[in-house]
Amino acid sequence: MKKTLYLVRNADIGFDYRFKYVGRLDPPLSEQGFLDAQALGEYCKNTFYTSKERVYLSPSKRSLQTWKEMKLDTSEEVAHLPALQEIHFGNWEGKSFFDIEKTNPLALVSWAQTPSQFSFPGGESFKEFLDRIDFLSSFLKESSAKKILLVTHGGVISTLICLLLKVNPSSHLSFQVQSASASSLEIFSDGSALLTGLNQFSAKRRAEWPG
Repeated sequence: MKKTLYLVRNADIGFDYRFKYVGRLDPPLSEQGFLDAQALGEYCKNTFYTSKERVYLSPSKRSLQTWKEMKLDTSEEVAHLPALQEIHFGNWEGKSFFDIEKTNPLALVSWAQTPSQFSFPGGESFKEFLDRIDFLSSFLKESSAKKILLVTHGGVISTLICLLLKVNPSSHLSFQVQSASASSLEIFSDGSALLTGLNQFSAKRRAEWPG
């Protein structure tokens, strides 16, 4: 027995947030983001979506708006799952890598060298984030649903893929998850998983992690 997991990343939130750590900031979709989410919904309806999927949403505005604009009917109650929120960058939110490099370059070095021991100032530690995504991984494996669709964020998706595939989470940047994209995995009864599609559909814009 197996289950299928569909991973949808929220649509575009606009140029003002490009190349910045968004995390728990709660911007709405951009005008282009609304159009991309609608196109993503059409793709889902035309390829795999049946309305019988169990749907879980990140409570962020950009995820909720993405789901609404996808216009997918569902026979199951849609649930908001706090574990699907993006990592909390604390004082780094709204800033770019180059902003942090100017003000706190040693913190960037520490994050790169020992991510498992790093805490974002005023936000989550990387370990807390991994523990949260590990909980999410276990929750999905134990679910009785045969098809599950998540609408969430780039960092969550790439890290969840690593944990389900039993790949070191430090490799999450190897999985570039595009804006307004759909990816998929098969999860088997023994807990193993197979990545069956990455960015099967995508708006094909640059995807900064996270977002």
